[in-house]
Amino acid sequence: MSMSGEMIEKQVFIQLFQKYEYDVEKSLINKANELVLKLQNAGLTSHILNKKEIIQLFNSFLNMKVSDESISERWGKDYE
Repeated sequence: MSMSGEMIEKQVFIQLFQKYEYDVEKSLINKANELVLKLQNAGLTSHILNKKEIIQLFNSFLNMKVSDESISERWGKDYE
């Protein structure tokens, strides 16, 4: 959608939930991969966020003053 000829990009984030049970993480990963595949088959770009992207997403809503550098200082290099 564009009023002035410029492209406007929209992003949608889908959060999956499931009641805790044995192997819940594996089940959620499988469901997320299935959803990504279905979206990609429909021609929509999609992927599962890594830890860094999740932290950036939450901070964009919760704490807009936190920079990438301070995230690295708090979480270290292994949060990616």
